[in-house]
Amino acid sequence: FELIEHDPANQGGLGPGRVWTIFEDRSGVLWIPSNKISWLVPKSHAFSIYPRDLLLDEGILLTLDSRNLLWAGSRKGLLGLDPATGIWSSFQPFPNPNESQINVVSGAGIYEDRSGTLWIATTDRLNRFSPDSGDFEPVDLPVQPNCLLKGSDDLMWMCVPFRGLASLDFETQELQVFSNDESDPLSVSFDFG
Repeated sequence: FELIEHDPANQGGLGPGRVWTIFEDRSGVLWIPSNKISWLVPKSHAFSIYPRDLLLDEGILLTLDSRNLLWAGSRKGLLGLDPATGIWSSFQPFPNPNESQINVVSGAGIYEDRSGTLWIATTDRLNRFSPDSGDFEPVDLPVQPNCLLKGSDDLMWMCVPFRGLASLDFETQELQVFSNDESDPLSVSFDFG
């Protein structure tokens, strides 16, 4: 077991900030988000930091889509990295950056459906994002999810603060909310907030 810590004097080391999660891509590269995104090829023990000039939210998770693009949420919008080229793209869902930001809560707010559409949970809404066009489309829901989880091919699960758990069926567009009911021992155990 080896403990690896940030060393400001080591440009080839782990980036600054708290590490909340580690993501391994299909090629075995470890992606380690903190205030920066560090990546490590395990056999080399050498880190690189992407991008050096970008400050991320701590505790962010990363998502690798079916095209092998890495997606992250940041204070500057949705970021997409093509690991093959090392090129980052930034997408902002709102024309006026002062209107809102795409603060992806814990980074767990990025989900890819089977059509390749990305679903992005932000602080104030759920959005559909087309990687091909770069366009965001707000989704009108009676709940505001802060994490998205894969279900079956046609189902996305959502954590909903103070409401419990919800599922969205992509085929029928049916939303079901599962909340705590103290009189029902089989209900969701806790409506987290």
